[in-house]
Amino acid sequence: FYNCSGLTSVTIPESVTSIGEGAFYSCRGLTSVTIPNSVTSIGSSAFSGCSGLTSVTIPNSVTSIGSSAFYSCSGLTSVTIPNSVTSIGWEAFRGCSGLTSVTIGNGVTSIGEYAFYGCSGLTSISINCARVDSWFRGLTSIQKVTLGNGVTSIGTYAFSGCSGLTSVTIPNSVTSIGEGAFSGCSGLTSVTIPNSVTSIGNQAFSGCRGLTSVTIPNSVTSIGSSAFSGCSGLTSVTIPNSVTSIGSSAFQNCSGLTSVTIPNSVTGIGEAAFYECSGLTSITIGRGVTSIGDNAFQGCSGLTSITIPESVTSIGGFAFYNCYIQRDKFINNSAQTSTNNWGATLCDDETDDGLLIADHVVVRCRPWVTSVTIPNSVTSIGGGAFSGCSGLTSITIPESVTSIGGFAFKNCSGLTSVIIPESVTSIDYSAFHGCSGLTSVTIPNSVTSIGGYAFSGCSGLTSVTIPESVTSIGDYAFSGCSGLTSVTIPNSVTGIGEAAFYECSGLTSITIGRGVTSIGDNAFQGCKLRNVLIKCATPPSIKSNISNHNTFSNQTFYHATLFVPYGTWEDYAFSDYDWYQFINIRETAMAEDEVSEQSAYTLMDVSTFAYSVYDPVNDCIGTINSVSGINEDNPNHSWQMIEADGMRYLYNIGAKKYVKRNGNSLELTNTPEPIEVEDGDNGIILGAQANQQWALVSNERMSVAQAAIDEVTGIRSLPPALSKRDGDTYDLSGRKMVNGKLSNSKLHSIYIKNGKKIMIR
Repeated sequence: FYNCSGLTSVTIPESVTSIGEGAFYSCRGLTSVTIPNSVTSIGSSAFSGCSGLTSVTIPNSVTSIGSSAFYSCSGLTSVTIPNSVTSIGWEAFRGCSGLTSVTIGNGVTSIGEYAFYGCSGLTSISINCARVDSWFRGLTSIQKVTLGNGVTSIGTYAFSGCSGLTSVTIPNSVTSIGEGAFSGCSGLTSVTIPNSVTSIGNQAFSGCRGLTSVTIPNSVTSIGSSAFSGCSGLTSVTIPNSVTSIGSSAFQNCSGLTSVTIPNSVTGIGEAAFYECSGLTSITIGRGVTSIGDNAFQGCSGLTSITIPESVTSIGGFAFYNCYIQRDKFINNSAQTSTNNWGATLCDDETDDGLLIADHVVVRCRPWVTSVTIPNSVTSIGGGAFSGCSGLTSITIPESVTSIGGFAFKNCSGLTSVIIPESVTSIDYSAFHGCSGLTSVTIPNSVTSIGGYAFSGCSGLTSVTIPESVTSIGDYAFSGCSGLTSVTIPNSVTGIGEAAFYECSGLTSITIGRGVTSIGDNAFQGCKLRNVLIKCATPPSIKSNISNHNTFSNQTFYHATLFVPYGTWEDYAFSDYDWYQFINIRETAMAEDEVSEQSAYTLMDVSTFAYSVYDPVNDCIGTINSVSGINEDNPNHSWQMIEADGMRYLYNIGAKKYVKRNGNSLELTNTPEPIEVEDGDNGIILGAQANQQWALVSNERMSVAQAAIDEVTGIRSLPPALSKRDGDTYDLSGRKMVNGKLSNSKLHSIYIKNGKKIMIR
């Protein structure tokens, strides 16, 4: 009867056992059809295009309905599929736009793709078959679904995208809810999951924005990835003790959630499990949890407290990233309906309920949790774990932790101090980057490397001790630490990374250990260094570009004094690297650590190394009235100022003795004896008696207060290796002149003849 458009009714006799493919195809005038009990199958496209067909009764004898069997039967309003039917073919009822209700018997085991696609009028479905798959996917008109006791599983994407669905009854016979089963059902407001269900699949209720509460029964053992992600209306959820794992992104973007209790049965919290749950104010993590995944609580800006149990052994990367400040936006004193989480830069005042006016907007700031105790069970803190927690003021890192990941505490601007335990061996990239409130940090002897940007931007950091265990300092490791005034690089370090101390504007003194072989570009650029003490016998490699001094700033080359080991002056002064650009290069008789072994006192300031003794009254250097053991043949003009118990002591490095006053003379002694000192313009004045005044001079040109001569020039004795080079010429700062010329040379110079110094005027 193919394309018999005038056919209005038909009676099929009992002798017929099957209706063949396309039997009544496009019989648009057909309004009703009676199918006898003898028919066992309805073929593909059998009634396809019969747009006038308003009702059809499928007898209990039928076992299969072929593909497109009732395709585009737009007049069909309801259909009952008997228990005898086991399969419904592909697109079987596609385009039946008038269909409002469907009842599917318990015999159906398979329904083909797009079986009910385009049934835009379908509002109610009653299903009693064993398994429901993606048969009704995308039908936005469905409002009510009733699943009979015959249903044992809700398969993948069974009702996905049915945004009109408001209620669903899941019977006790169902044991599993498959992947994406109700994803995108934004109209669904409540759902009861029966005790028979053991697993909730990935994305099962993802995007159900209207869902306000859900009770997960004790039978469920796992919550799949993204199971409830995007359920922004969800205000509460009960996770039973039967659950052992919470999948990645399980509750991501559930912004309405205010509190969550994770039971002791759960062993792992998946990656981004509670990502951007901005309304979450408290969370209880059970004692069974061993791992917190990457980004697990990232963006939970409303959190005020959290307790991490002893069972946790690892905290994933960015686990608590941006758990920092909840901000309510007020305009014209009327609160907006929405809460806005803005970047940390907007709120300068992060005190409790502090008000800040920014861009004509009053912002109420409330800090996040102020302290976190990490239990002894944790062995590693993942990358970005607490990044952006600007309200965090203190953190206790247990001895169990061996590594601190990259970005772990980045931009924790409220953090003031941190003690890193001896168990930690590495501090990774940007671990404490931007912790501007950090004033002190203790790096243990166990740490072997400080990663790039590890403490970059810690502008409040005033001191740092780098232990002998560290072998490398990464690029930009301490860049922008403007509060640092002095730093000692231990002998264990072999390399200082690029821009390691870039823009440490407060840094005036640096000690570089003897193990350093290379210093990166811009390592000390922007530092106002006055003293650079280096212990390396061989000048380390640094940027060598006379037109662009990258490693040190020009200010350092021109104004700082470079102190080098005794006997290496020439190596540095004529180095292939930028060391030769230093205007003032001096030798030290002994290394700082060797001096410390001679005395029980604490070094006050390495900037006092290698001073010359100057008598401003008699205008001489090295020939003071009486300094026991010091003369032209024994030029021990290297000094160390030591401070202890509020007293100052002067130590002569070359003689390995202390200095004491005896009338108008200075004498050396083995016994530490305090000496009266006061600060001069550029050095230390050792008091004055009658018309006599002594001073330690920090450079070769100096004006001493009350001195008879305003300006004095001089040079300390040349190293033995250079003293017999007849014809060599040096300026008054001790720099060799070539062909009588030297950049930035003084007008006066010293000429070496027969091992003697001759002043040239």
